[in-house]
Amino acid sequence: MENLADQLKDKTDRCSELLLAKEQLQRDVQERNEEIEKMENRVRELEHALISTTYPLQTNEERKLHVALEIQGDNTLQIQLQAERDALERKEKEV
Repeated sequence: MENLADQLKDKTDRCSELLLAKEQLQRDVQERNEEIEKMENRVRELEHALISTTYPLQTNEERKLHVALEIQGDNTLQIQLQAERDALERKEKEV
């Protein structure tokens, strides 16, 4: 009888440990999700700032078209943008 009580206590303790670990992992995932969201917002802000400073007098549609054409023509910018997107994807996959 004592052995069963000890086993039950051990299993209860283990369940509590697992529950605490699960809660910590959930907090970690939430923090990473928030980091990813901040990075995505920052990338968007930088893209908009670049577009606005490069083509200040044009309409949004004209700016987007020009930027799209320049990105196609400028591999360096395209590679950097893709690297940022890849980094975001890796962060998302970690979660």
